[in-house]
Amino acid sequence: MTTFAVTLMVVLLMLSLGLELRPQDLAEGASRRGAMVGGLLLNLVVLPLLVFVLGRTGAASEELLVGLLVVAVAPGGPIGAGMARMAGADLGYSVALLTALGVLSVVTAPLCVVLGLSATELLAPILFTLLGCQVAPLALGMVTRRYWPDRATAAAGPTRKAATALLLLVVVGMVWQHIGRLVAAPLGVHLAVILPLVALLGPVLVGVSPVLRGMLIVTAVRNISVALLLSDRFVSSAETQSVVLVAAWWILVLPMVAAALASRRAAR
Repeated sequence: MTTFAVTLMVVLLMLSLGLELRPQDLAEGASRRGAMVGGLLLNLVVLPLLVFVLGRTGAASEELLVGLLVVAVAPGGPIGAGMARMAGADLGYSVALLTALGVLSVVTAPLCVVLGLSATELLAPILFTLLGCQVAPLALGMVTRRYWPDRATAAAGPTRKAATALLLLVVVGMVWQHIGRLVAAPLGVHLAVILPLVALLGPVLVGVSPVLRGMLIVTAVRNISVALLLSDRFVSSAETQSVVLVAAWWILVLPMVAAALASRRAAR
């Protein structure tokens, strides 16, 4: 049930974004070359490298490092665009960065070789998620906005509210299903996830440019579905799977709180 709710939530979210975006908005966002390169490097290089460096220091257990690396190599969580919109970030740039990360994650999946995983088996699930749940509804929404603008305007609000309601349902469902494992996880595991997220989301609360706000929020929201797929299929350690579960929980909650607070701050 939770998996279905997540899938439907992502589809509705991307559809609502498409109903609000024009092709020129995406093109303008993608044209910010410095910001695009910075966002790609932060997601695809810096975060995995930081986990690797942490492993070299011996400051964390192997199970914790494997779990963090699974999350680090899974960028482009689709709810990141919704969080960016809530926080008043540059929506065109945020969606352009999210789309680029979704495409490149198919290529960067071989980073999982570090864990001894087979990247080939990830290709079909990642492509299906990207095309079926993200690109297709986004394109449908943008086509509707282009040819039937009045209908797009009327549908955008209800679609966005439905996606938000489903997101809250996913959070509640996740707690209901996994409360025991979340509570049982050591404090160090929670802190290993919370501290990097706070470092990314802190500037959003202080107040930065809309483009940088989008970059930080999109980076904070990892692709939970891909991370869970990796851990469920290719990681046998229960401790490592618990790390990914803890990360999924905080990735759902903290960006949503940060975006809501940033939105309230901007409204003052």
